[in-house]
This record gives sequence, structure tokens and C-alpha cells, in this order.
Amino acid sequence: MSYPTRALDCFALAKELRIRHYENVMTARERGSLLVCGGVVLPWEIVEGFGEVEFFEGEPYGSAVAAHPELAAASVEATDAHGYGRDVCPYARSYWGAMFLNRTPWGEFPKPHFAVQYHHAHCGTNDKWFRVLAEHFDVPYYSIDYPRLRTATGTLTLAQLERYTEYLKVQYQDFIRWGEKVTGRTYDDERLIRALVNRRRAQQLWGEVCEMQKTVPAPLNLRTLYALMAPRVLCATRREGVEYLTLLRDEVQERVAQGIAGQAEERGRFMHDFVAPYVAMDIIKHMESYGAALVISLYICNWGGGIRDDGSWGLIYPFETLGGRPPANREEALRDIAHWDIQRDSWLKMFSCQARVSTALQFVEDWKCNGVIFHINRGDVGGMLGVLNARAALKERGIPTMIYEASATDRRDVDVVKVKDQIDAYMESLDLKALG
Repeated sequence: MSYPTRALDCFALAKELRIRHYENVMTARERGSLLVCGGVVLPWEIVEGFGEVEFFEGEPYGSAVAAHPELAAASVEATDAHGYGRDVCPYARSYWGAMFLNRTPWGEFPKPHFAVQYHHAHCGTNDKWFRVLAEHFDVPYYSIDYPRLRTATGTLTLAQLERYTEYLKVQYQDFIRWGEKVTGRTYDDERLIRALVNRRRAQQLWGEVCEMQKTVPAPLNLRTLYALMAPRVLCATRREGVEYLTLLRDEVQERVAQGIAGQAEERGRFMHDFVAPYVAMDIIKHMESYGAALVISLYICNWGGGIRDDGSWGLIYPFETLGGRPPANREEALRDIAHWDIQRDSWLKMFSCQARVSTALQFVEDWKCNGVIFHINRGDVGGMLGVLNARAALKERGIPTMIYEASATDRRDVDVVKVKDQIDAYMESLDLKALG
């Protein structure tokens, strides 16, 4: 069917916040701010407690540099030249390459004051990623051992939850003591609590946006969702991030009420799993050329909502360990962060094959999808866990699927002609004809 569309008022603000973030990263040292490098899923609210600080997160850089094809290509080739294989995480390869070249889209690669990252079984690259960076710049590095464990049923016993929560909380406490020694700064608990309140609110607001994608027609398409997601990823701990997400949520609510669609033709609704092929977004455009609305993605939803008690994805009201009230001190804040990271964090949906299967089935039903399109992102070993299991489960239920191989950051790993041929065949099997 055809639906009315219009441009988003919030789109310009999303772009402005993304640009401002990287401007702040590039000028952090000259302004006297700390510059910290690490993974995007870290609890950056803890780092906020060290005072004026900027974050140069690893994964968002991979999507940002994709808009600069020459540099994107040079970066992954530089990582190859340093002896790292093509099957290493594509985000890490892009980030390392920029570091080796001392080039980013905004100037020289900035030297951080320190680096911090999780070490966990899901993605073996994570810890090594920022250890390599710390060695390259000869700066301090802190590794947090993260027990990202899920049982076959997707739930933990109370004893497991308590043990893992305490284990992680103690490491957060130790990281703060380490950071005070490394930076010479006194930790500010009020900054921690304020940043945590912001992050929880950002999580909920983005989750509400994802929920509204269940509407027919979907108010946003996948490419727009990825662009709008950037401030949620980069600015969640700060007031401007929450203000932006509030405006976005309200605008999407208005679009739903008025029947405004993310794209004019919505002939079929699809889940796209997992990350986007940032260096080849013409693949996504080709899908849209059939009137295929890519309405949701596990990756998109990981930044909003959380895991409910039954193992499904949904909105989680913040501070459940505190009866819904914000933390009053450091101990309460760190315990709540650790509890969320162990029990509620949406990323946990990726850490067992069973969870990946149940998520795919839930998303197809809740977002009214006609099919699922899987992107096998070369080098993203953890992100691909359970994909084939999910495809098999969907097939058993008669839900049509498609798999294509590509990369988030390395164009050499994308055969665009082949992938477009696959898309043509898949859409034709669903009786969808190219528009126009």
C-alpha cells in the first residue's frame, strides 16, 4: 500500500549532535577534558564520574567512517598490513586502521588519557581491541571481566544473579579507584548518578521508538533508524541526549497518530538482523525498491528496552533494584548498573542460540513481519551466534528468510551485484515486484 511520508524535524538535530560529539572528542585535550577510548556498550555513566570527559567509542566510528569511502578502505587495509586477519571484528579493523594511519574524518587520531573495555566470552575481540590501542599510545588500560552468561532458558537463578551482580559491582568499584590514581581526579558520585538517570531514561525513550515501529505503516525505515540512533549511542548519559530522544519519541508518536510512514510503499514488512552494511547501504536501498519496509532489527532494539522476566524483549522501567527511585549513593548506583548488565541488558539476547531463536520469533510476531533478512557480517563472530538456528526455526514455521554475506566496514567483503541478485530472487519469491 501507499502511505503519506514527510521528513523528520528531529533529523537535523541528530546530525548536529553526532557532529558535535566528534568535535568534542577531537578537542578534548586542548579543553582540559579527559579523553577515554572503549567499547560502546560499557557503562559510560561510571566514567562520567571522573569529571569533564569525552568518549571515543569504537563501534560507532565504523559506521561514521563509512561515509568516507577512501578512508574506510585505507583503514581496513592498514590493519591488514599490521598482520591482523580479515576475520577480526570489522569495527576493530576500521578503528585500528585509523589509529595506525593517524587519520580520522576530522583530523589526526586523538591520543586518549586511558582506555577501558569489557572482557567477555561473547566477543573475544573486545578486550584485545583496546589493549592494542593502549599499547600503541602507551596509555593505561583497564579490563573489566564481564560474566555475560545466560542459561538455556535465558534466565538466571537468584543465587546466580546475586553472585554475578556482586562480582561485576566489585570490579566497577575497583575501576573507580584505579581511575582516580591514573587521572589524579577525585571521583564525583553526583555526576555518576546524574549520568545513570540520563542513560536509563534514554534507554526507555529509544525503546518506545522501537515499540512504535510495530504500527502499520511503520513510522520510520531502517536507514533512518540507524541515523537517528547515533545520539542514543553517543550521548545517552547527557542531558542533550535525553532531550533529543524526548523530541524524537514525541515526533514519532505524532507520525503514528497521523499515519505518516517511513517510506511511501510498504508492501511487505521485514526484520533485518543484525548490523547494517554501512559501507554498502545501497543494498538496503535495493530492498526498499521493492516496497520492502525493514521495520526492526535486533541491533536497533539493543539500545532500548531490555530483557523481561519471561526472556522476551520489552520496555523495562528503571531502577527496579531500588523500587523505581534513582540511586542515592555510589553503592546503590553501581549495584543497579551491575544488576542491569547481568539481568536486563538487551545485548544478552545474543548470548545463547536459544535466545536468538526466541527473539527472532517474537520480533516477527510483534512487528508483524512477513520475513527476516539476515546479514552475515564477516568477522562479527559473536553477533552471528545463533543466526542459522534462528533461520531454521523460522523456516519450520513457514516464515521466509534470506541470508546475505557482507561487512559493516570493509567494502572488499561485499559483492554488491551478488547480494542484489539474491534480493531480487527473494522478493520475487514473495511476489513483490520492483517499484516503478
